[in-house]
Amino acid sequence: MQNEPLAHSGRKKRGIEAQPYRKHIEAVRKIANENAEAALKYRMSPAPDFRAAVDWASCFHDLGKLEPENQKVLATKERGGLAVNHVDAGVAQLLKDGHVEAAFLAYSHHIGLCDLPNEQKKHQRSRREPALAMFRDEEIKLRTDAAREEMLQQHRLVVADHPASVSAEPRRFSGLTRRLLLSCLVDADHSDTARHYGEEPDRQPAAARWDERLAALDRHVAGLDDGKDSARNVLRSRVYETCRSASPDPLLWACDSPVGSGKTTAVMG
Repeated sequence: MQNEPLAHSGRKKRGIEAQPYRKHIEAVRKIANENAEAALKYRMSPAPDFRAAVDWASCFHDLGKLEPENQKVLATKERGGLAVNHVDAGVAQLLKDGHVEAAFLAYSHHIGLCDLPNEQKKHQRSRREPALAMFRDEEIKLRTDAAREEMLQQHRLVVADHPASVSAEPRRFSGLTRRLLLSCLVDADHSDTARHYGEEPDRQPAAARWDERLAALDRHVAGLDDGKDSARNVLRSRVYETCRSASPDPLLWACDSPVGSGKTTAVMG
């Protein structure tokens, strides 16, 4: 393995050097934690468990890139997949340290939210079948388990600052919370990767222009009217007007209107 482990390969024709593993991990942690803080401003009570899950997941999400075969690919090839699934090692380390929710995030950060009942079945069978475990890649689990400590040592050589543990990390988050957590990590990972390759979109927020936007939305909704004075259309109009005239002061509003009631445009209003 080269002196400076890598997270992303270079692009010589575009003058882009390979990205060091350390820089990617540091950047992803920074952005992911900023995302977490932005999400938590809507929460009324402290959430150290939320912050911890994001930080641990972002710190170890790419641990498997330190596999020697993966490092060889990153150092010598500009395109193509890695030799070994790079997600499994980070998941293994997080599970070993008891950070189950962070392991869930690391496992999901490329494939999306997983099938939890299926993962729980793998966990139940793991005592009889050593290659199986929750959130693990059964095709390489035993290989990862044998190499994990060496990868961890490489990680610690370049990433000195590790997250702080919390004493009461929950065993299970809600589905909504997991989606928020995963968004924090995925946005950070993709954003830093795009930045490295010069493909990051403009992150500056657009001007509000709320009056213009609301007027345009009103015109759009009015154009959806099919001219029929049906009960459904009356309901849709009531839902839209109620949401449209609601005070913007509360941090969160909940709208439990059923499918087909125009909820998308109503909540947008």
